[in-house]
Amino acid sequence: MKYTDLCSGYTGVFLNPFSSLLNEINKFKRESEIIDVEYEDLSDQINDQSEIESNKQLLIAQYYADTDNK
Repeated sequence: MKYTDLCSGYTGVFLNPFSSLLNEINKFKRESEIIDVEYEDLSDQINDQSEIESNKQLLIAQYYADTDNK
């Protein structure tokens, strides 16, 4: 057995746990990015919905103002 075989064997043993850890970290980052995008989408939907409600209230107020003026 050569010295390089021993080194590569040990390197593989030492890198393997770190590799698993890096894979988990990368997986967490991807999931975190997906959650951020979903949060932004929901936030946009909520803002759109509140804008719609606000516009409805303005239209109702305008309708009553117009009918009171007649």
